[in-house]
Amino acid sequence: EPGYWGPYTGLGAFLFRQGRYEEAATYFAKVTELEPDGPDGYTNLSAAYFQADNWEDAEVALQQSLALSPSPMAYRNMGTIYYYSGRYEDAAAILREALTLAPEDHWLWGKLAAAYREIPGEEENSQAAYQQAIELATDRLEVDAADAETMAYLSAYQFNAGNEELAIEHIQNAT
Repeated sequence: EPGYWGPYTGLGAFLFRQGRYEEAATYFAKVTELEPDGPDGYTNLSAAYFQADNWEDAEVALQQSLALSPSPMAYRNMGTIYYYSGRYEDAAAILREALTLAPEDHWLWGKLAAAYREIPGEEENSQAAYQQAIELATDRLEVDAADAETMAYLSAYQFNAGNEELAIEHIQNAT
């Protein structure tokens, strides 16, 4: 079925995992041609562009994905693009949108805190967001105490919240 998008997604995903991002983008772009109303194709395309350091096209693809169907992942990725582009106000705004869909995601709270940290006058909001990230990450560790990735994030949240001793403790537990 040459008009079916599934094999293109599979090949794009394979190439993406191999670090062949520009080639993956070609296949994900084909997915968006075959299924223009499917937000996942645009999200995947954006990820490939992002990894290939083509942030402008990554942003355009994410805007299309968000227009079709807002998702926490698409908002999260857009927030990352804005943050690393130095667009901290935009990053904070889009991360707040993501949190309306996934308020329990400690990563989103941590990234929102980091964006606020870069905006003059938002120090209090930054600390409040770090505290929320800490609470949610701690809750996550109650479910899976061996989750090294969450421990590492928790360490970063604690450090940025000014709790250096706890940060060191969590990073040691993560290794």
